[in-house]
Amino acid sequence: EAQRITARGATLARLSPDRIGSHSPVAGTLNREFDGANIASQLARLRLKNDSAFERIQVDMRLVVPSFDSVVLEAVEEKEGSGYALKLNFDGVSEIAATDASDGTLLALAVLTLVHSPNPPGVVLFDDIELGLHPTAQLTLMRLLERIATNGSKVQFVATAHSPYILSAIDPRYVYVTAIKDGISHVKSL
Repeated sequence: EAQRITARGATLARLSPDRIGSHSPVAGTLNREFDGANIASQLARLRLKNDSAFERIQVDMRLVVPSFDSVVLEAVEEKEGSGYALKLNFDGVSEIAATDASDGTLLALAVLTLVHSPNPPGVVLFDDIELGLHPTAQLTLMRLLERIATNGSKVQFVATAHSPYILSAIDPRYVYVTAIKDGISHVKSL
């Protein structure tokens, strides 16, 4: 199934906070089956080549996580080669290692990095997009994604969610309910 999704220009995002917070090699890229690995490398490239996209990520992060201040990218040397360590500044606290940040903060950063990248996929599939996010952050993130999808972007979002906060943040015209009955998948609008 993942091969069919990739062939259609979609990215399946099953985000892992551990992978998001890990060091990434200088040449690290975002894969079509996106788990959050290499976020630091992608952010470093954006900072060098597309500072406006890098700044959009930070501005949107401040909306989702109000105590967030900025991204810090630290060059590191490891036996595997050069890379980047991701650190985050928050109000009153500087250079927190990404591995010490909340899962929700890392997940939001990964989502925003993916959608603000210079060549985002045509379709992004999110599995349980609300995981780790405070209810207010869930609302804000969904509103940001809706704004991105409806303001001339060519990115479409498909997300699974179990949160009523996610559902309340989305125009009901865009919400579909799925169920499996007798081994058959059924989809209907809300």
